[in-house]
Amino acid sequence: MEIYYENPYLKEIKTKILEKGQREKYFFIVPERNLFYLGGGGQPEDNGFVNDKKIIKREKEKGKIFYFLEEQIEGDECFLKVDFERRYSFMQHHTAQHLITAIADKNFNLKTISFHLGDDYGLIDFEGNYNDEILEKIEKDANENIRKALNISFHFYSLEEIEKMNIRSRGLPENFEGLVRVVEIEGIDKNTCGGLHIKNTSEIQMIKFINFEKIKEGVRVYYKAGNKLLEFLKEKLELEEKLKNILKCSSKEFLDVLNSWEKEKIQTKRNLKKIKEGFLEFLEKEEEKYYFFPGADLDFLQKIGRFISKKYNYSTITIIGEDGENFYFFIIQGENSNKSAKEVFEKIIEITGGKGGGKEKSFQGKGLLGPSFDKLINFLKS
Repeated sequence: MEIYYENPYLKEIKTKILEKGQREKYFFIVPERNLFYLGGGGQPEDNGFVNDKKIIKREKEKGKIFYFLEEQIEGDECFLKVDFERRYSFMQHHTAQHLITAIADKNFNLKTISFHLGDDYGLIDFEGNYNDEILEKIEKDANENIRKALNISFHFYSLEEIEKMNIRSRGLPENFEGLVRVVEIEGIDKNTCGGLHIKNTSEIQMIKFINFEKIKEGVRVYYKAGNKLLEFLKEKLELEEKLKNILKCSSKEFLDVLNSWEKEKIQTKRNLKKIKEGFLEFLEKEEEKYYFFPGADLDFLQKIGRFISKKYNYSTITIIGEDGENFYFFIIQGENSNKSAKEVFEKIIEITGGKGGGKEKSFQGKGLLGPSFDKLINFLKS
């Protein structure tokens, strides 16, 4: 039996080197014993090292496994070391897939037609009818069985024995010979499988469905489990903290704040369009008693007001803007103007009921759009 089947938790072994050589640009060795899972059944092959040298690839030829390296190994013995963090993640996700598949099949008649293990996630394609409630129930049932700490065992049977047993299987390879490996989750599932698994459901820690895609046959479910799920949650929490600092609110308020920003963005675009149109009109005008820039805020009114005041320094100018809810005004008395900006300001406050303030030759304020704004325009025209 392969070492990775006897003990998938074994991280390193010492072994003799039977052959050495070079093929094209890579050196190779053939070790007496093999530690690495070569892939298959939906589970990727292991990565790892010979001594401290990274294995570039492995090839199996006539019962021998060739390890290809960028440098040759000295001596006639070596240490083989598996990237166990990566292997263990695949073990967690693979066992999680067995558990999810069994629950979906038995309880909801959703049949697994394929699955894939990525570096930090798994995906399962299901055939059958489904809805959000069913998917939530599958996830919940899977996590309940994780907490039950069910044992996982491995058995080998002949083809004749397999045919007589009630075992879930998506089929064996064509012309398969030898014993069939069966992975059993205590009281839940028996399934033909050549992949590596953990020994208890508690090691999965937790399963979370992270995305769904509708496919022709049914649904594709993306999930994370174990250590990769913890990393995923850590990233999300760190992102949440950054967003809290940027948005200045709690996570429950994110959508409200972002929706508000989106509305402000739309309104700002409208205001800029109005300001551009108003500015073009201003450039075409001679000296006026007041200037109206729809969409402009007080900051803009102050800047354009000071510019106009320098151009027409014998006048007292009123600049008006609005944002759809409020109107804004800025009054500035030209250097050589005899018309008091303060008197104009006091009259506007009296007419509109607005609020504001200022000193000497410049004043500003705001009020609600509506009848009071119409009165303001009529006053300025007169």
